[in-house]
Amino acid sequence: MELLYFSVGCILLIVHVFICFAFSKVAKEKGWDKADYFWYCLFGGIMGALLVIALPDKDSYKNDKMTSSYCKKMLDEIQEMKEQLAQIEDSLEQLTEK
Repeated sequence: MELLYFSVGCILLIVHVFICFAFSKVAKEKGWDKADYFWYCLFGGIMGALLVIALPDKDSYKNDKMTSSYCKKMLDEIQEMKEQLAQIEDSLEQLTEK
């Protein structure tokens, strides 16, 4: 009976280690390269797994920064186009007055 408990305990420990590796891989895919997340899951159990689940995606921050800089650039170009349009309208008014 003791051998059965020991075997089940070893199997559960091995499964837990594989789960911790999986959560460590998830953290890495989110852009967090630290190996600490394996240990957080191993010793923290469900709390470590929840920590990894709650990690923000670092790539999305990069994409947000690129998107905001792209939008700013587009707004600047729109402003320039408005100024050019105003100059064209002024030129057309001067031509029609003559």
